[in-house]
Amino acid sequence: MAPEDVQSDPLSETLAVFDRAERAREPLTTSEVSESLSCTRRTAYDRLTRLADRGVVETKKVGARGRIWWREPQSSETGAEAQSAVVEHDSLLLDVLDEADVGVFVLNDEFEVVWVNDDIERYFGLDRTAVVGRDKRRLLDEEILDTVANPGEFAETVRSTYDDNTYAEEFECRVTAGEHRPERWLEHRSRPIESGRFAGGRVELYYDVTESKRLFRRLSRSHAALERELDDVFERIDDAVFALDDDHRFTYLNRRAERLFDCDASDVVGRSVTDVFAAADDSTGYDAIRRASETQSSVTYEEYFEPLDVWLEGRVYPSETGVSVYVRNADERKQREREQKRYETIFETIDDAVCVFDEDGRLVATNSAFETLTGHSAGDFLDETGRLATDDTLEGVIERYRERSRGGEDTVSVETEATTDGGERVVIESRITRYRSAEGSLRWIAVVRDVTERKEQLRRHERQQERLTALNAVNAVVREISDAIISRPTREEIEREVCTAFAESESYRFAWIAGVDPRRGELTARVEVGVEGYVDEIDLSDARSLNTLEESGPASRAVRTGEIQAVNDPFSDEDFEPWRHLARKYDYQSVAAVPIEYEGTTYGLLGVYADRENAFEEEEQRALEPVGEIVGHAIAANERKQALMGDEAVEVEFRVPNPFGEYGATLPSDGTFRIERTVPLEDGTYLEYGVASAHVLDVLESLVDVIPHWRSLARFDCDSSPARFELYLSEQPVQSAIASLGGYVESAAMADGDFELTVHLSVSTDIRSVTDRLRETYPNVELVARRLVSVEDPFRERLQRQFSEILTERQRTAVETAYYSGFFEWPRESTGEDVAESLGVSAPTFHQHLRRAEKELFGQVLAEQPVTDQ
Repeated sequence: MAPEDVQSDPLSETLAVFDRAERAREPLTTSEVSESLSCTRRTAYDRLTRLADRGVVETKKVGARGRIWWREPQSSETGAEAQSAVVEHDSLLLDVLDEADVGVFVLNDEFEVVWVNDDIERYFGLDRTAVVGRDKRRLLDEEILDTVANPGEFAETVRSTYDDNTYAEEFECRVTAGEHRPERWLEHRSRPIESGRFAGGRVELYYDVTESKRLFRRLSRSHAALERELDDVFERIDDAVFALDDDHRFTYLNRRAERLFDCDASDVVGRSVTDVFAAADDSTGYDAIRRASETQSSVTYEEYFEPLDVWLEGRVYPSETGVSVYVRNADERKQREREQKRYETIFETIDDAVCVFDEDGRLVATNSAFETLTGHSAGDFLDETGRLATDDTLEGVIERYRERSRGGEDTVSVETEATTDGGERVVIESRITRYRSAEGSLRWIAVVRDVTERKEQLRRHERQQERLTALNAVNAVVREISDAIISRPTREEIEREVCTAFAESESYRFAWIAGVDPRRGELTARVEVGVEGYVDEIDLSDARSLNTLEESGPASRAVRTGEIQAVNDPFSDEDFEPWRHLARKYDYQSVAAVPIEYEGTTYGLLGVYADRENAFEEEEQRALEPVGEIVGHAIAANERKQALMGDEAVEVEFRVPNPFGEYGATLPSDGTFRIERTVPLEDGTYLEYGVASAHVLDVLESLVDVIPHWRSLARFDCDSSPARFELYLSEQPVQSAIASLGGYVESAAMADGDFELTVHLSVSTDIRSVTDRLRETYPNVELVARRLVSVEDPFRERLQRQFSEILTERQRTAVETAYYSGFFEWPRESTGEDVAESLGVSAPTFHQHLRRAEKELFGQVLAEQPVTDQ
């Protein structure tokens, strides 16, 4: 190969463009270089950057996005000498590689082929002159993969070296036979080029290992045939047989040897005896093997082989190439003696009580633990004839064992009670097993344990299981309630569904829901299931009224604290004394009072009764906790729905003079301030959306650091007047408080510096409770007007109702927040990430809720019967 070919890599080609320039140091643009090279501007830029990094060319930025490149003049004499030296060195190296019996690919840093030798042509049937300059990856796909077996695995392995050119690779591949190409096995070895002109490239070497593979297969077949022949011979021998070479390495084991040594021949062949059995070096058997090898005479030995915990009898037969060893298990007698000694040691040291009987049932021995358990020694149980002196425990145990052992049971476990010498009754478990002594006589050994504590633990476990069963039952009731009340159209049906779920559960007797009047200290029965008239008999008068903090009854405490109150033993709980007669009359053992609340509004009280003691302990109370909020939420939603569906509503106007006066701020009288929407979030916080004049927003922003429950205020569409805003609140705003009472805010705006609020309520709503709720936030609130109005836009009300029915709470929150934060404006005033951050969720979660909501809404709009026709 000519030196010019060696130097025709892409960087040299790029550098040559500057040599052809009309004037020295003439700067060129990237586009001029790409035109000279007939390549893309991106490719030219990458090559120029690498040349600049190596200091070969200079570069400078021109304008906003332009760049020029130039090359400093070089000494022609010095450059020529250096080039000549490089060419001479490369030529010598390539001549050597051409003569080597190995195929060679040399790739540059773009994995283009810069050189191949003749062996590559022979191995893969390639034309070396057509290969140089091609991308090796395309060459792989277009020509090389057709010549190898398993092309997918071959391609994956080779491409991995290009994707991560940092490691050396080595594997074998098979080239299939083709025109002018015989089948052969090649070993691939490649590594990255770390220096020189091709630094960053890779060199791939292919060694022909065809003959080595053929020789290996022939030897393998011969070895396998010999092994089969020897196996047939040695399998007919009763002994365990193994063979060792001169270095005492295993060369063969028959199956009996594998079973004796508890190993697989493939795991030990080739390893020395001392490697497999570390303790063999000092063993009698290994000494016999050494002596047989040295004297070339057979040797017989017997030893206890510690690694296998067995007695062995062996015969060693030497030969010129090693030894053959025949081994038999001599453990039967030795094992009996050893076990007898072990039993004696265990017998004396074990913590369990142990006693031994002979074949006639005579007690012949006990250990110290037995004497500690019973308070008696073996002599205390024997009369002058050697029979058992007792007439109950031990003799009864032995007799039961006799009966069961006749049925073929070798080991029998018997549980009974025994009396200690102190008169204490204990539960004992006797596990009796037959065995033969060293003399061959039949004996029974009984291991006796005091299982009194274990039985008590079992009883505790059973009680715990009962608690778990009850807990599963209450969880099932809670799930049933959650699923059932969603579809109930009225509050009465919701409440009855809840009471029915508890009353029909096996864990509870009855349940009721009552309305609460804190002023009068009264409960008013709404629903009772499983009982009739119980609520009317509950007396909450005098000191136990719902208004006091000294109340003792669970109902009073539940209403006042807003938490579940339970009585788990009404007949011993002193606070429950006034209602103890009801517990007897209605036959219950436990009671729980669950407040029904949602967003600060108490809708009633749920009473649940059980005929189990301690039915409402901590775990079951925690399981009941969600019920109050679930039912409260369902009732609130139902009331809001009814308010939307009604044809008439009560319209109430409120005015709050100078609403921020207590914080030292006054809203400008000439500005605009209007709240349009309030969106509750899952974590109990709220987002309010509205519009306001710029100077009003300035005042509102100053209040963020002053009002404790104001977290932040963000402006949208600032170019418009008034601008939109988002206010983040940590506490329930007035709008949500009104909604929790079954109403909604028709308008909320500023007029002459005062805050005016118009509220629509259902005709059944207590206006006083609404006023009290508003006064909690604005103490100086004034009721301006109250009037009965007709719902003027039934279509709008139906749309709102459908919006509430077809979307989940999370979907409604996502849609409302997106709409009022300007997500649907063009251009958008808030991005999806901004809205997700406001909601406290990830962007994908927000988009998922929004997409599903859009699908439901468009499904209604595009249905066969449009909303306007319904």
